[in-house]
Amino acid sequence: MEMLTRVEESAKDLIGGTRDFIWALDHENDSLFNLFVSLKDFGDRLFSEKNIEFRALHSIPKDVKLPMGHTRQINLIVKESMTNCFKHANATRVDLDFQELLLELRISLKDNGVGIEVQNEFSNGGLSNIRHRADRINSRFEIASNGNGTEINLYVKI
Repeated sequence: MEMLTRVEESAKDLIGGTRDFIWALDHENDSLFNLFVSLKDFGDRLFSEKNIEFRALHSIPKDVKLPMGHTRQINLIVKESMTNCFKHANATRVDLDFQELLLELRISLKDNGVGIEVQNEFSNGGLSNIRHRADRINSRFEIASNGNGTEINLYVKI
């Protein structure tokens, strides 16, 4: 039975990854608003499985066209962060926030869960993939955590 569960999870990951790749190839989706909608829909579906309250906020007054390749990396960073939260945080509430700062976009994912030990996560590969994805698009990735939750911030130049 355990083997069947692993095969099912692998198949879901493959289908999801293929769907994300095809979605990212459509240049219509290089729009910041389209990216937000896609991530909001993903979060709504994901967190409803555990009855976790999910809120998505978008306070950017104009739509922004993202540079080629950025949409895919941001999409994967945020989805991986949401999935980590879903699996490990034991949170009851998660907030996704897109906000424009001076010359950059800040994408924040915050939960009220148990928190993580940040140093260990970067050294053992847990969050290192996210950090590498952020580096690929010359963005800054920060994480803060305590016993009252975790907050990740991705800063993307626009």
